[in-house]
Amino acid sequence: MLQEDGTVLTWGDGGSGQLGNGTQIDNPTPNNVIDPSSPGGLLKNVKHVAAGGHHTLAAMSDGTVRAWGLNADGQVGLPLATVFTTAPVKVSDPSDPSGFLSDVKAVYAGYNFSVALKNNGTLWAWGDNQSSQLGIGVVGGPPHVNPTQVVGLTNVVDMAAGGSFGLALTASGTVYAWGSNGYGELGIGTFVGHESPVQVTSLSQIRQISAGPTHAIALDNTGEVYAWGRNAYGQVGDGTLANSDMPVSVVGLMNVISVAAGGRQFNSGHSLALLADGTMKAWGLNSSGQLGDGTFTNRLTPVPVVGLTNVRPPTWVEGGPVYLTIAAGDTSSMALSSLHGWGDNSSGQLGNGTFTSSPTPVEAILPPPPADTTAPEISEVTLEAASTSTARIAWLTSEPASSVVDYGLTAAYGSTANGSTDVFGHRMTLTGLSPNTTYHYRVTSADAANNAAQSEDLTFTTAPLPSSCVDQDQDGFGANGTDTSTCPAGPTPDCDDLNPANNSAAPPVIDPLADVDPTAVIGNGAQIAAGAQVKKNVVIGQGVILGIDTSVDKDSQVLACSVLKTDAKLMKHVTFGPSSVLGLDSSVDKDAVIGSYVTIGDQTDIDKTTHVGDDTTIGNNTLIDKEVTIGQNVTIGNDVEVKKNAVIPNGAVIPDGATVN
Repeated sequence: MLQEDGTVLTWGDGGSGQLGNGTQIDNPTPNNVIDPSSPGGLLKNVKHVAAGGHHTLAAMSDGTVRAWGLNADGQVGLPLATVFTTAPVKVSDPSDPSGFLSDVKAVYAGYNFSVALKNNGTLWAWGDNQSSQLGIGVVGGPPHVNPTQVVGLTNVVDMAAGGSFGLALTASGTVYAWGSNGYGELGIGTFVGHESPVQVTSLSQIRQISAGPTHAIALDNTGEVYAWGRNAYGQVGDGTLANSDMPVSVVGLMNVISVAAGGRQFNSGHSLALLADGTMKAWGLNSSGQLGDGTFTNRLTPVPVVGLTNVRPPTWVEGGPVYLTIAAGDTSSMALSSLHGWGDNSSGQLGNGTFTSSPTPVEAILPPPPADTTAPEISEVTLEAASTSTARIAWLTSEPASSVVDYGLTAAYGSTANGSTDVFGHRMTLTGLSPNTTYHYRVTSADAANNAAQSEDLTFTTAPLPSSCVDQDQDGFGANGTDTSTCPAGPTPDCDDLNPANNSAAPPVIDPLADVDPTAVIGNGAQIAAGAQVKKNVVIGQGVILGIDTSVDKDSQVLACSVLKTDAKLMKHVTFGPSSVLGLDSSVDKDAVIGSYVTIGDQTDIDKTTHVGDDTTIGNNTLIDKEVTIGQNVTIGNDVEVKKNAVIPNGAVIPDGATVN
C-alpha cells in the first residue's frame, strides 16, 4: 500500500521476499518496505506500486523502478540465477542511456511478469513470455529479464496485468489486449491468444480496467461495468457460469466508480465494485469469504459487502494512472476507509495481526506514521511592494508552515519579523525602514514538526524620498529639524516622525483651487491637489497626498501615508487605514472600513459597510458588494465580483474574473 509520504506498507505472504522487508517470513501486520541505501532505511519517494503473483513493483518519483520478490522468470529484472530478492533492487535497462529503466510513471504486476507505463504513453514489459503476455510481438520463448517495448501502443494512460495476459487503456477510452486467451480473457470474440495488442472493439469510452488470473473487468464513463473471460465461479457477474469471449454487462450494478478483478491462480477469480455512496459489491468465488458477504457461497451476480461504508473514492490522474482504494487479491480483498480486509488470512494478508480468515471485513492494524523529518520547500519569494519605509514580501511553502523574515543592512540581518502561521501562502510587511536603502533578507519557514527551511539571502531597496525633499541631516525623515527644504515631511516610521517641532518647516500645502471645508483638520505635511473636494468634519492624516479631482466625504478619516489617486472617492463615515492606496476612478462607499497597507486597483468599487483587512490587495475593475468581510493578507484579482455578505478568509487568493458568493 502506497502512503501519502511516499513510503510503502506490505503484509501477508512473504515466502519469496515479496514483502520487501529483508525476510521470507509471512507478516500479519503492515510494515514498511526497506531500502538499505536510503537514509533511515526505508523505501521512500514512491509514486505508484503493484503486487504480482510473488513479486512487487514500485515506480519512483525520479522515474526509475524498484522490484523485489520472486525472480524465477525474470519478473524482478535480475538474471535468472537470482531466484528472489528480499529487498528492492533498481530495474536495469541496457537500452536506456542511464542503464536503468527511466521516465516511468506507473507499474503493473502480472502473475510472473511486469509492465511499466512511461510518461510518453508507451508500455515496457519483462518477465515470463510463455503465453506471449509481454506483448512484444514474439510468440512464447524464454523469459526476458530486460524491459522490452510492447508493440503498437501509444497514448496509454492505464494498464492491467492478469495471470498471463495484459490490457491497455488509451486516452481515447479504447482497450487493447494480448497474451493468453484460453477462456476468452482478451474479449475479442475468439479463444486464440495474441503476441501483440489487438483492440477490444466492443468497448468504448472506458475509464478503468482490471485483470484477474483469467477474467477481466472494465468500467465506462457512465458507470456501466463489463466483464469477460473465465466464469467458472460467476466472476463475470452475468448470472451464468459460462465463459465469455466478449464483454458482457455485469447485472445489478449502478453508480460504480471503481472495479477490481481478483485471483492469482487458475482456480481462483472474484470481482469487486465500489459504488459512489462508499459501499461495495462483490461476486464470483467465495471459498474463503473473499466476497465479504458473511458466507462462503459463490455468487453469480453482485452482492453487498457487509458493514462497509465510506470507502474512499479512487484518485484519477489526468494522463493516468488511477490510484485505487479497493484491491482483490488471490482469495482475499481489501478496501480503504480505514483499511479493512476480508477472506483468506492464512498468511496474514488481512493485516489485522492474526492468521484467522474472515468472511466479513475486519480492520487492519496500521503502524503509526513515521516521524516527519522533512522541511517544507520555500518557493516564489517575491518583493511585492516597497515604499520609503515599508516592504511587503510574499512566498509559498509546500506544506502549512509558520514563518519569520530576518532582515538588515547586511547578510548578518539583525532584525526579525514574525509572520503567518500554518499556511501555504505567506505575506509579510516590514516596517520602520529607511528610504532609498538596500536591505538583505531571508525567509525561514517551519512545519508543525518544527522542520525548518531557509531561503537564500535576498535584497530589496526601499523607495527614495520625493525629488524635492532633501534630507540634509540624514535622519531618514525627509525635511525636518536642521533640514532647510520646505518639502513635505518624510516617513516616521511611514511618513513623518510625528514630532511637530521637527516639522515646523513643513506646513500643509493646500492648492488655492482646492475646496476645503473650514471645519476640516488637515494633518502636517499633507498635500491637497487641485480640484479636490474635502467636505466637513474630515480628518486628514499626516503625509497624505490626495490626487486630482479626489472627493472625500464628511466624517471620513484618511490616516497617515494613504494615497488617493485621481478621481478616487471616499464616501461618508469611511475609515481608510495607514499606507493604503485607492486607485484611479475607484470609490469606497459609506461606513466601509479599509485596513492598513491595503492596495485597491483602478476602476474598483467597494460598497457600503464592507470591511477589508490589513495587507490585502484588490485588483482593477473589481466590484465588491455591501456587507462583505475580507480577511487579512487576501489577494483579489482583476475583474472579480464579490457578492453581498460574502466572507473571504485570511490569506485567500481569488483569481482574475472569479465570482465570490
